[in-house]
Amino acid sequence: MRSKRGNQKYFYQKKDKIIHLTIQASPTIKNFFTGEWMEWYVFIKSLEYFRDKQLSISCLRSLIVTFPNEDAHELDVFFLINNSIPLCIECKTGEFRQDIEKYSKLRKRLHLDKTQFLLCVIGLSQEQAQGLTAMYDVTFVNESTFLQHVEKLL
Repeated sequence: MRSKRGNQKYFYQKKDKIIHLTIQASPTIKNFFTGEWMEWYVFIKSLEYFRDKQLSISCLRSLIVTFPNEDAHELDVFFLINNSIPLCIECKTGEFRQDIEKYSKLRKRLHLDKTQFLLCVIGLSQEQAQGLTAMYDVTFVNESTFLQHVEKLL
């Protein structure tokens, strides 16, 4: 099956259940498919979890934090749970290892406990997450386990 509309198109290989997409050149569309979808997924799943547990939360997505020295960082997802438990979740859909040190330093600058700063990496195995968490100053989770970690914080 083929479809073409404007400069986006797709081809579906029914036998193999594979879709090939060419997306619009719009930055908003590209950002979504290059990782922003993961931020939305984590954000929505977290909101559902907090609602189901009837927890009081404040939350932000794509928060820009500027330090006194004008150093600015974007935080993907940030929650304040029950007015007392901060939780920052950074979402990664691609290579992340080059950013581990940056996130370790950022966590310390924010004065967050290691358990309150999550690096949620898609496809990371539980064993990899445990090993990386033991080695670095942030907590590693994946798209399937991040809510289990959140539950432990409560």
